[in-house]
Amino acid sequence: HTIVQDQHANAPHLIPNSNGDSSQQEELRLLPSLEELVQTNAYNYSCPEGTTPFPDRPISSLPSFTSEKKIPKTVHITSKSRCVPPYMYEHIKEWEFDDHALYFHDDEAVHRLLRYAILDNDGAGLVPNLEKTLSCVTNGASLSDIWRYALLWYYGGIYTDIDNSPNKFNGTTIQPEDDSFFTVESLGIPSQYFFAASPHHP
Repeated sequence: HTIVQDQHANAPHLIPNSNGDSSQQEELRLLPSLEELVQTNAYNYSCPEGTTPFPDRPISSLPSFTSEKKIPKTVHITSKSRCVPPYMYEHIKEWEFDDHALYFHDDEAVHRLLRYAILDNDGAGLVPNLEKTLSCVTNGASLSDIWRYALLWYYGGIYTDIDNSPNKFNGTTIQPEDDSFFTVESLGIPSQYFFAASPHHP
């Protein structure tokens, strides 16, 4: 199933410091745009030899972008770093559908969203005990599971693991009236490696 191993760092440092700068705390309480979240324009990456930073395909770069669907036409992919080898670079480009944006979420972007989720609802968190839960996370896979649900709750769109291929899925598969879209695993449960939803879908 995997082309590359995707291990996000664990989570204890995500917890905001209550003794920190109050202006920084207030900034964390404002939901960033996707471009701000993933730092679309901050391409100062120094990649190891043999790798290249994968750029976003932001909504602003799509002059014909329309938003007639409940599920935003936005693809989200994550990995520890934007620096990917050539074969992976070409693989990710398969998800660049016509009239769809694509955002690459590295570790910094993942942690940025989770810090916001901790402070959401006037400090109560996106869900009860989120701060406590994240402080117990010890592996990147669990952190990524929590993050992807928070991501689609806030922004909606299409989430895919970096090692997935679209196959028969394309930019027209999701219909305008669809509120969510899942594949079903062999156990009869919705997949975590690929799914789509409208913002704030229950």
